[in-house]
Amino acid sequence: MRIMELTNRLYSLNEDLTIYAKKPWTCESKVELLIEPEDGSLPTGLSDDFEYFLEVFIAKDIIPNLSHVEPSYALEQWALKLILYAEDDA
Repeated sequence: MRIMELTNRLYSLNEDLTIYAKKPWTCESKVELLIEPEDGSLPTGLSDDFEYFLEVFIAKDIIPNLSHVEPSYALEQWALKLILYAEDDA
């Protein structure tokens, strides 16, 4: 899955999951959804080129439910907003 696809599917995801993404973060960056270890480290088995991005529950606070939106410019703009938040505020 990629960040833009995740943005569209966000409200179908378990809020206990954490999003890890490959940098540099773009709408096309690959993501993995995993349970974050209690010590805050990267989950075992996650490739070194993935980094912490956001928890799903935080992403849901930033992005409204977009399940009705077709992949489009508007969806890309929401994905970019999520990336900006992850870079500057997380």
